[in-house]
Amino acid sequence: MAVAVGPSGPNSEYLFNLDRFLADSATSSPAAATAFADHTGDSDTMELASMARSFEDKTLYFMFGCGSNQHEQLLLTRAAGLVNDDEAHDLKEVVLVVPSDCINSTGDEAVPRPIQLYCGGGHSALLTDAGSLYLWGWNEHGQLGHKDVAMDKIPYHNIDALQDVQVEKAALGHSHTLVIERGSGTLFAFGDNSRGQVDGTESGDRVISKPLRFVKDEERFVDAAAGLFHSAAINDSGELVTFGCKRFGQCVHSGDNHSKVAFGRW
Repeated sequence: MAVAVGPSGPNSEYLFNLDRFLADSATSSPAAATAFADHTGDSDTMELASMARSFEDKTLYFMFGCGSNQHEQLLLTRAAGLVNDDEAHDLKEVVLVVPSDCINSTGDEAVPRPIQLYCGGGHSALLTDAGSLYLWGWNEHGQLGHKDVAMDKIPYHNIDALQDVQVEKAALGHSHTLVIERGSGTLFAFGDNSRGQVDGTESGDRVISKPLRFVKDEERFVDAAAGLFHSAAINDSGELVTFGCKRFGQCVHSGDNHSKVAFGRW
């Protein structure tokens, strides 16, 4: 809609200016002002045009999803016809709005292209080819990489990218997140750390909302996975590194057998 060409010309000249046209018309005479006040369609058009104009410097992704929306991980409102107020039992279309200005991997300005979607226990993410990772949904444990919890109650959502990290790959667990930095192969982790699934220790820091550089310096990782309460990553030497809950033997363990947190390599 915001980039189409209609019978009266490009929408940058037509749709984006409808609200201004209607507002000017309403002030042309007392009769016009009364007619505008009585005609809700005009006010709806003004709101639509204003919203469309706000997309001029944004990129719109049309995303489809279904399942639980308990933590707004699908970016849906009740108006979407959800079952039990927070369940999408069929595919729903969602508009995801992100900034258009970015630098691609070759250093040139380019419109970001989505290359991967990720789903966690109550949060979601989108990765673009420019290395920007957009996170939204449940953030009780800082799994979005910041401390803010509330989502905006608007028809569309402006999603901010994870700051200061250009992402190559990501993994979303139940309530924590892992990302591998592009170029350096550095592994970052944040979110729920109640089982050591973020820092690999019994540090006592149950919530880590700022991306934490993981493991020793100079270690480069090529892949990562996140589970309910444990994490795993593979470095460029082919080693598997696991950390987090060891209750069911899901982590390679080395060290103190009395520890509730396992950290090991295989």
